[in-house]
Amino acid sequence: MDFVAEGTRYEFGFTVDDERVIEEWLFCFPEGRRRRL
Repeated sequence: MDFVAEGTRYEFGFTVDDERVIEEWLFCFPEGRRRRL
């Protein structure tokens, strides 16, 4: 999912199997550069 909050773009994602969440991530793009949160 991509969204914008207070003028900054964010990207959230996740992977799952049949039983659980395997991983999740959140990146922001301040000044156009990707940063992991």
